[in-house]
Amino acid sequence: MKKIMSLALVMVLICISTIAYADFRDIPQNAAYTEAANRLNSLGIIPGATKDAYKPQEYITRELFAVIMVKATGLTDTADSLKGSTIFPDVDPKSSSSGYIALAVEKGYVPGMPDGRFQPKAKITFAQVCTATVRALGYTDQDVTGLWPKNYIEKAAKLGLTEGIKLKSSDSVEKWALALMIDRLLDTNIKKIGSAETDKSFAEASGLFTQCIVYANSAISDKLQENQVMTDRGIFYLKSKNIKLELGKTYRLVFDGDTINAAYDSSKTVENISVDNIVETRISYNSGEEIKYRTLPNNTAYYYQGVKQPYENLKNIIKTRSSLVFTYNKNKTGYEYAVIFDPVYSKPEVAKSFDPSSKRLGSIDLSGNITVVRDGTLSDITLIQEKDVIYKVSDIWNRYSYILALNKRVGGKITAILPDKLSPKTLQIDGINYEFDQSIEYNKLNYTPGSFNIDDIIVALLGYDGKIVALDYPGSENNSDYALVLNSSNKVSSNNNGTVNFTYYAKLLTADGLTITYDVGSDASQYKGKLVRFTKIDSQKVKLEQFVYNFPKGLYVDKKTRNIGTSYVADNVRIFNIVSNDAGVDVQANLLDFGDLPEGAIPDGKVYFINKAGAFEDINVLLTDDLLNEKYKTAVIKSLTVTKNPKGIYSYNYTLLVDGKDYQYSESYINDSNIGSVVKVKMSEKRIETIVDNKCKNADVSGTSVQAFDSKRIKLNEKTLWFNKNITVYFLDYAGNLTHKSLADLSANVMYGTVSVYLDKPVEQGGKVEVIIVKQ
Repeated sequence: MKKIMSLALVMVLICISTIAYADFRDIPQNAAYTEAANRLNSLGIIPGATKDAYKPQEYITRELFAVIMVKATGLTDTADSLKGSTIFPDVDPKSSSSGYIALAVEKGYVPGMPDGRFQPKAKITFAQVCTATVRALGYTDQDVTGLWPKNYIEKAAKLGLTEGIKLKSSDSVEKWALALMIDRLLDTNIKKIGSAETDKSFAEASGLFTQCIVYANSAISDKLQENQVMTDRGIFYLKSKNIKLELGKTYRLVFDGDTINAAYDSSKTVENISVDNIVETRISYNSGEEIKYRTLPNNTAYYYQGVKQPYENLKNIIKTRSSLVFTYNKNKTGYEYAVIFDPVYSKPEVAKSFDPSSKRLGSIDLSGNITVVRDGTLSDITLIQEKDVIYKVSDIWNRYSYILALNKRVGGKITAILPDKLSPKTLQIDGINYEFDQSIEYNKLNYTPGSFNIDDIIVALLGYDGKIVALDYPGSENNSDYALVLNSSNKVSSNNNGTVNFTYYAKLLTADGLTITYDVGSDASQYKGKLVRFTKIDSQKVKLEQFVYNFPKGLYVDKKTRNIGTSYVADNVRIFNIVSNDAGVDVQANLLDFGDLPEGAIPDGKVYFINKAGAFEDINVLLTDDLLNEKYKTAVIKSLTVTKNPKGIYSYNYTLLVDGKDYQYSESYINDSNIGSVVKVKMSEKRIETIVDNKCKNADVSGTSVQAFDSKRIKLNEKTLWFNKNITVYFLDYAGNLTHKSLADLSANVMYGTVSVYLDKPVEQGGKVEVIIVKQ
């Protein structure tokens, strides 16, 4: 039965997560036993004498050895349950060690003395320690032939437990020597019972920990979550962010199911190498400011992506900026094994209007004397071309890196989108499948109706692994750096020296439909409600550039030819539409599709700016002012109060319902106004600006009974009318009370006083029902 780790030990490990060693003033840093003493102290198996003193020359008593062996086997809870019972007259049953002694005797680790006593304060001998540790590994007298204690001492030596310890069988054992033996015991494999049984270390069999090699984490594998690691024992979750595991290193891990509760380094030391180049099996690598060379040792086991590799495969696996983690053997005369890691590629960036003097491309820093490789040739950042795909390639420690620039692209007709357009994973171009890179922004693919469809002619920009990084439509010039400034703000901070600093921000509606706030370096209040182009300085900071608007007139939309005037509208057009721009609040704006534009003439003043690009001067950006008249709403008069001042002047105070919300209006008298009358209003963010034509409007269709309705339409007087997306329903009772209702409150084929329907525009222009008023 698998032994259960003591709760106390588990709590110690969880608290320390990734073990931090104590700094004992009486242990030399270069002593052979230093790491063993620190590890066993961290585990609570052989603790220090005080917080800063270990007392390595202290002799181990039989009582203390019994406690240490029980803790090493993970049986502390069992020992605690045996406290109070003893068969030895010289062991106090009330002592904290009584249960440990009883269990150690039962397991055969520390037998009683011939006189029937235990002699707890006597010093443990080297022969007794060798016997106990060998037996703990599952070996019996039948396995260890010869005379005691020589047979057990020789077996302990053969197992590597006593290397470097020069003691005779009857010698007392000092704390430093026992630390070495117990530390080695934990990593030694227990005796196999059958040929089919796999190797298992003593610590793993005892439930203390499992020794694992870390093969991958989320930083180098997109198949792992942020709190996952892949080891040679499988994929596991990290219980805490405080558990830090370095790639390629061996750790002693404490598990709870599929979760790593705690970890600490094993005794194995490593050498980390960042490969500069490889020819056959000879590598050059960075060592500080110096380039060194070596031939990869052929007597070392090499692991790549969790699989042991033949030596002849290494030349095909290792590349520039591959990382090699070599683990030394016990004597540090060579390597036990090495783990190979692929170069780490940053998020790809596409060069668009790239300025080399900025020393930055999106998230990639290009400053310093960094090496650039473009299409396999040494280059520099000044030779990066428009629409090159750029990566920063580094080792796993991000110590050494270079810039990779690729001009890999494929053009043709989209023949399939797999599995579908809503969640595309693969794009088929002229019958050949290309996977999308995980960095692809899917919202941009589906942004404009008429783009990213079967039979579209496109150009796919490919990354280092042949996956699609971005799509480019021929003739559709870049407009991804356009944005509308929704608002501005600033933050004040001060340094310790009293200096006051201002950080200025702008909230942008970007061309991909996102709302993002950036640091813009200076006061951006003058940009509010303005169309700008922005250049990324880093992930949080941008530079803004404002346009001079051209206010085009006489525009006519022809949807059949996809023209505005005589200019073709690009498939990737971005139409920024300002709905309202009130002081003190964000600009209300949206992005329209070409299909949203009204057919025919656009009133002058509705378009502030048109940008044309490319050889054909296609329209790829527009800025419009409430092009769909979203500021204009249908309101219903809920109440009217008339007052007269001492000068005989009347004031009219209205409560108007718009989309079910109350608004106050008192600017002027509304002609023909009554409770339940409908007026057209122009809205701002917080109030009604004006009443259109300053009079109430007549119903577009009226009747006494609704013939039919559903969530999309209503039939009244044999006319079927479709609903606006913001349909509102009001009931007016006999007492003149107006109440906001829902469609569910309507009833078909019921006789009402009057059912009046108001459209957002004339029916012949495609008008839809905006308001229904039911008079009871």
